[in-house]
Amino acid sequence: MKVIISKKNGEFFFGLTDLTAEEKNLLSEDFYSNENEVYFKKHSETIPEIELIAKNYKKNIEKIINQRLRKEKTDWKTALKFIAEELKKTDIKWYVSGSCALALRGIEVEPKDLNLIFENKEDKEKIKNILGKYAIEPIAECKDWILELYGAAYIENCFIDIASGLKDDLNHPDPIDSSPYAIENLEEINWEGYNLKIPPIQLSLNINKKRKRLETVKLIEEYMKNI
Repeated sequence: MKVIISKKNGEFFFGLTDLTAEEKNLLSEDFYSNENEVYFKKHSETIPEIELIAKNYKKNIEKIINQRLRKEKTDWKTALKFIAEELKKTDIKWYVSGSCALALRGIEVEPKDLNLIFENKEDKEKIKNILGKYAIEPIAECKDWILELYGAAYIENCFIDIASGLKDDLNHPDPIDSSPYAIENLEEINWEGYNLKIPPIQLSLNINKKRKRLETVKLIEEYMKNI
């Protein structure tokens, strides 16, 4: 894998080449563009912290890809403890989604990343003040998407997905774990001394059925039999 960082026409180019088929599939799922076998994302050079983001990306992206392909383990517990400790000092409302929410319930899954949902997109600057120094993608507004705010970071050997401004489309046809409905119906769980919010288990089941993750669906259904 070769990492390409360049700047042209007012944009920073974060590119990857010399990739395996498996890596290409992952990047396509992550909304990378592809031109002449170079997979890339572009960001405006006017983003104040873009130089730092480019440095973080170049340093960590290969490890992130390996972790997301489950070739290396991620340290999501250490990352979550760090984030929970930092965020408890603020009034930011947030919750844990994805496979980590299942792991927090004691369901035997092995998260490959950590999904954080922030309830209010107006907290963008507060979020950036805490997580921005670790960003590998800008924490910024989105246009014409199911989210109004997105970013990504790499903290304590773990890829962090950052999302806010969840649109109503995510409630239909069945609400998923990252949706306005989830925000309105969060549950609280105590983990390692931290009171964390997670979505209802039914919503985790919905998203895993939608994505045809059959092994995870089976684990969730077994869990639901005992609650």
